[in-house]
Amino acid sequence: MCVRKLLLATFGLVALMCGAAHASPLRWTRPSLIPHQPPYSSFTPSFTALSCPSTTVCVGADSLGDVVTSHDPSGGVTAWRTTRLASPSLIDGVPDGLSAVSCPSARLCVALDYAYGLVISTNPAGGARTWRAMHLSGVDTDRLSSIACPAVSLCLAVDWGGRMFVSTDPAGGSGTWIASSFPAGMGSISCGSTELCAAISNYGEVYTSSDPAAGGSSWSAQPGVHATAVSCVGGSFCAATNGEQVLSTDDPTGGPAAWNAATIDQPSELGCTKEAGCTTNALTAIGCASSTSCVAVDAAGNLFAADDPSAGAASWHESSPGAGDLTAIACPSTALCVAVDSGGDAVSSVDPTAVAPTWQVSGCWPSIPVIG
Repeated sequence: MCVRKLLLATFGLVALMCGAAHASPLRWTRPSLIPHQPPYSSFTPSFTALSCPSTTVCVGADSLGDVVTSHDPSGGVTAWRTTRLASPSLIDGVPDGLSAVSCPSARLCVALDYAYGLVISTNPAGGARTWRAMHLSGVDTDRLSSIACPAVSLCLAVDWGGRMFVSTDPAGGSGTWIASSFPAGMGSISCGSTELCAAISNYGEVYTSSDPAAGGSSWSAQPGVHATAVSCVGGSFCAATNGEQVLSTDDPTGGPAAWNAATIDQPSELGCTKEAGCTTNALTAIGCASSTSCVAVDAAGNLFAADDPSAGAASWHESSPGAGDLTAIACPSTALCVAVDSGGDAVSSVDPTAVAPTWQVSGCWPSIPVIG
């Protein structure tokens, strides 16, 4: 069918050109940018973030500026809808995209873009018109790196330069976001509740707060605790990864002795890259539904789950369902975890912490994208 249409289009163009020889010359319009979205782009989209406020709502963000939503996260490719928020600009030849997303409910999602701003929706599955961009004053040189919204009445965004932006009315406009200084530049933040948040600095230092709404001054460092990703749930539990270990605690502000370390992944070879033909195994993200249900993922497509994260390495079980480089994971309940990879696949399980869990791998980008 595609070949037939191509031939017809070709013959039509030839006829048009022949007719034009006896009429006015062809006039060309200004060039238009074809959306950088499969199957039209040489840029391959990759998931950068995922947030699932419930088992029936998941919202992903990708490197091309799309939001990818589903009301049935384990339902396969047809269960996911891709929405282009705006025609992406190019930064050094690479499309501008979204770097993080947090959805405290199905009625509020806040995403970060690479152009120093927020993109907010109170109806995330409602198409491009339901999302609006918001530029935060002062976000000009240091890009926002991470966001956490433990409730619809509280969101915290951090940047690489050592600033925190807090809002108790996230959709209320840029004036509702209050900036404050943070002890260090932050690369990641997670909040289990309005009374517990943890953040990780550019250098891997862990900071925690029991009053995150108060801004940067309410945070304190946890000396000796280093990580690259963190997930907090409830008011007293956090788990973090630092490459090959999971660090967990039910007293996040209690210092190094309060954090239990378990080595669950094998370290990568020094200088190992996929191009060199070896696999990088570093843990990249972790998601916890409760203090008795956590799943960590790595860059080799492996998932590690535990129903007692603080009980040591023996409590973690590895699964390798055939996914790519896993970049994010969200566990809205003990009966559902969804991870996403850099190739656009979703990996889901309804029994994630079972000794032999069943993980389903499915694509998320339809063959014909939905735009708008």
